[in-house]
Amino acid sequence: RLGPPTMSYDPVANGVPHTVLRWDWVNKRVYQGREFGHANVPIRDIDFTNPAFPNGIMRPGHPGPPHQHAWRLVQPNNPTAGYWRDRKPLPYP
Repeated sequence: RLGPPTMSYDPVANGVPHTVLRWDWVNKRVYQGREFGHANVPIRDIDFTNPAFPNGIMRPGHPGPPHQHAWRLVQPNNPTAGYWRDRKPLPYP
């Protein structure tokens, strides 16, 4: 996992919009990307695989890879309250 957005941004980006990639070392591929806006605000996660149960069966309810999950404010008028990852996956445009 990339972890919480408050810990997973790239500090070298200095608050400029950027993407952090999660690498799958077993299958040698990009597994996930997290996009950050200005001031390291999380925008969305892009998943390049579908989640599966431990037995390998794909979990239902995902539109197929790639798909995206938006990050939303916990309290719309209070950015310091943090963000949550929307569980509803959307097709990647």
